[in-house]
Amino acid sequence: MHNLKICHINARSIYASRCHNKLDELGVVASVHSFDILCVTESWLSSNVDNPCIPLSGYSEPFRLDRNSHGGGVMAYVKRDLLCTRRRDLEQPGVEIMWLDFKSTHRNRLLIAVCYQPQIVLLRIGSCFVCAVLT
Repeated sequence: MHNLKICHINARSIYASRCHNKLDELGVVASVHSFDILCVTESWLSSNVDNPCIPLSGYSEPFRLDRNSHGGGVMAYVKRDLLCTRRRDLEQPGVEIMWLDFKSTHRNRLLIAVCYQPQIVLLRIGSCFVCAVLT
């Protein structure tokens, strides 16, 4: 897992419609720069969009955490040759953060978080964090 190339994009809708989607653009960027991991915030996806509708050549099916309402959502595309699992045990309801656990053949591990937090949510999370520290 040395020299991983990671890209982050705030898509503001990765799949707006069949006529126009940013998936094609993401595919070109991924191909030109040979990114290993593509992290996407504000995917704007919902359970109405199945993974087969949003493939990216050379990458496994995307890991997704959909908001299922307007805006938000995070996702990640991971190259097929990387060993990766989603760590749902680290995720919390109401917080748009998805944890990915990468393992290599050399027993190295890497945790990557893909998160999207609108400013109003940061204040709420901050308050919850302070309460948790004080109790």
